[in-house]
Amino acid sequence: GADARVEVDRKYFVEKYEEMMYMLEELTQHQAEKLQEYENSKRPNLHIRAPAGAGKTFVGLHLMLKKMQKSGGGKLLFVASNEAMAIFISKWICTRSQARDIDRVLERLHLLFVGSSDCRMCSVKIEDSVLVTSPTDAADAYEMIVVDEAHHIYRTDASAPVKALRERVEALMSMKLPKSLVLMSDVSQSDGQARLYPEDDMHEMRLEEVIRSTKRIVAGASAFQINDAMDGHASNPPKCNVPDGSHLPTFIFDRRELRSGSTLEDLYASKVVDAMVGKVVSVFPGLSLHNRLAIIVPDSGFRDRLQSAMELELHNRTKSEGPLSGRSFKLVRAGDAYACLKTGSGLGEEEWIVYDTVDAMDGLERLIVMAVGLDEEGSAGSSRALEVRSRIYRAMTRAQMMACIVNEAVRGGWFEFLQLAKLDPKLELEKEAERVSRRSHAAHICKKMKTMTKGEDVEKTKAKGGELQQKESGSQMGSGPSQQQHGHAQAGPRGQSPQ
Repeated sequence: GADARVEVDRKYFVEKYEEMMYMLEELTQHQAEKLQEYENSKRPNLHIRAPAGAGKTFVGLHLMLKKMQKSGGGKLLFVASNEAMAIFISKWICTRSQARDIDRVLERLHLLFVGSSDCRMCSVKIEDSVLVTSPTDAADAYEMIVVDEAHHIYRTDASAPVKALRERVEALMSMKLPKSLVLMSDVSQSDGQARLYPEDDMHEMRLEEVIRSTKRIVAGASAFQINDAMDGHASNPPKCNVPDGSHLPTFIFDRRELRSGSTLEDLYASKVVDAMVGKVVSVFPGLSLHNRLAIIVPDSGFRDRLQSAMELELHNRTKSEGPLSGRSFKLVRAGDAYACLKTGSGLGEEEWIVYDTVDAMDGLERLIVMAVGLDEEGSAGSSRALEVRSRIYRAMTRAQMMACIVNEAVRGGWFEFLQLAKLDPKLELEKEAERVSRRSHAAHICKKMKTMTKGEDVEKTKAKGGELQQKESGSQMGSGPSQQQHGHAQAGPRGQSPQ
């Protein structure tokens, strides 16, 4: 008889995986049990502490939605460190609210977030299927105040706009206490800094199951997470109630590939699009990338310098023969992407790619994430070690299904180990994540910093941190940049595994 042929539609798999992510509308058993403990405590205030991907924001939103679906209640205030997160919360409430009059529901919601240079109090409404924020006065009192990414907002060394945001919240609470205050913070981002969390009548909830990222993303990110050495719970590895997921592709390139007359931004753009084609478009043929792919860069300066090169590279690839031929892409900021209530964009239509900074993506997620240009020369042993390590962790954990790294080869950076890494397909992910978590170097550094005498000045503190880092690094890393690497990681920073 005729030979049978079986084909696998990977595009269909991705669409179903995405659908599964969005179907997580009910609390998991673990979350429901923890929420019941809070309700049994009879305390008005709640601090939800969890690693990235455990659904702490979802639990907070569950509490908000319960309040908003009751008629006759007061206003609620959502506080975030960036505008995109505030808009996302509004969109989430719109899509899940059972009320027919969405406008009436949104009238009860105020948003407080950090703008371009200061904090902004806004209301939100829908105009032509787009969420639009407008400045507004604070309410006389709030039924509930919810503070997301509290580990950023309550840092003692927070930036001036973030400090102003925190002071605004404290002022609102001192005028008339809300019926409840809900904080949500990431236990994997201590970065050695103290936090000034409110503690009055506060119940602490610990979520320990990751449900929003694959096991490989969790294991890979755990090599860069920064637990608080003073927090006994934080050293416990999270449970992963998720699929294994795909490998974590890495593109480490040598800047000596730069052609005459081209800029480093041109080379970065070429490598980013190569990664996009090689690890996404070719692997999932026919899949629209509209609002599914996020390119995350370190800061606004890097973002703005790279944007024109990225737009030109994408344009040229769509106009020539190849996997991107005939397609149309647009780079959009995180806030614009989340403000749009329209869903779906098929091939042949304009596909939005979220293109923004680590800070702008805090608390947000996309199906596929490309972390671009996050490492820098000497970062693993400098005073910026914890900051750079933190932004790598934050970028990787924005991914639900796949995380990809694109970076130039730099001496002494956190990704230097990738030039020597090889894939181990037999790696047991949960055991590896546990090993990496328990041997976290950053936790040890934080502990050393906290025990230093108060009389030591800042420079001495930095010197000791760098010295400690160098001692732990050893000499196992290559001393110079290699040629371009296209592979997957087995060994993590200083011998740990990010896979």
